[in-house]
Amino acid sequence: MTNKSLVAGVARKRHGQLPPRVVPREAALVTEVAARLLRGYIRYSPVERGKWRMRDWHEQYVGRRIEGRPKVATTTFDSRAERNVDIALAALTQNEVLKVFDAAAYVDFLRRCIEPMSCRVVTLRANGAVDDPHALRFQTLLETIQTNLPPVRTGLAIEIARTADELRSMRAPVDYARWSGDVGLHFEQSSSMGRKGRLLSSIVRFCRPTRCLELGTAYGMSARFILGTQPLEQRLLLTTVECNQATHALISPQLTARYGAAVDCRLGWTRDVLPELAKSISPIDFVFHDAMHSMDDYVRDFSLLVDSLAAGAVVLIDDIRWEDARFYQGPANTYRGWQAIAAHKRIRHAVEIDGSMGIVLLD
Repeated sequence: MTNKSLVAGVARKRHGQLPPRVVPREAALVTEVAARLLRGYIRYSPVERGKWRMRDWHEQYVGRRIEGRPKVATTTFDSRAERNVDIALAALTQNEVLKVFDAAAYVDFLRRCIEPMSCRVVTLRANGAVDDPHALRFQTLLETIQTNLPPVRTGLAIEIARTADELRSMRAPVDYARWSGDVGLHFEQSSSMGRKGRLLSSIVRFCRPTRCLELGTAYGMSARFILGTQPLEQRLLLTTVECNQATHALISPQLTARYGAAVDCRLGWTRDVLPELAKSISPIDFVFHDAMHSMDDYVRDFSLLVDSLAAGAVVLIDDIRWEDARFYQGPANTYRGWQAIAAHKRIRHAVEIDGSMGIVLLD
């Protein structure tokens, strides 16, 4: 089988035709092709160049110094990119699909971690010049996710996909006042998957926080994306807070066993935990808010944190347009809460991502 017939076979499979017969020699070829495709994303080294930043060594081929900052060519998500993803997935899942609980969900998780993807960005507030390291890094983050949201490092994507599959298989009951299900279903509805995980990884990659705080551990997916992305030369510490005792008891031992002293898992409601916790881990460089969703929760939690946030800190708030009567009685008014945070005097830049998340840069 030649390289052309191999690619054609993958294309036939995508269009519902019979898949090609892959013998060990061709399987090795697929593995090598996938490795070459993904090798550029495994390590990265940020490079500062005056008033603008070159994102990575592999982007030097598309960077253009125009008006004091790089102009990056727009990425076209064409059929070639789709074929590359298919080849990579064929190699990554060849020996895995028979071992997992939900093969289709496992493959889809990996696909969402590596396929071409971009975010829609809307700026609500932009104050001051982009002339300091924090603002430059924030600008790089926004520019990058609008062209191609960087994929998750391959090894990390596989590790988290396996964890997700294990959680998806759990059938322990989970009951709320207006909702009833099990761990597997609740995990699917409440966890950060490929797209959000890629955004979290990108924030860690480009903004380079060292002290991070997560409000709403849930099943530990976002914590894994955050902790798994830290550069080798940088020590990142994550404190994560969860209010549900059963979920905390299930997930905190797993995170501690995997990441050791790099993660500190706390149990409690944000209103009770934050007054002392924020002071003890100050200054905080990055906050991911995915706890209780309401205007009151957003505004109160941000008020409890703001004095402990470092200069140039980044805060990502999930579900800024969330309303769900199963889990919140009455109107949550999450968007009004987000608007109140965006209007705070310490906010330099406030941006909405995909209409569902809000991200701010503080002075």
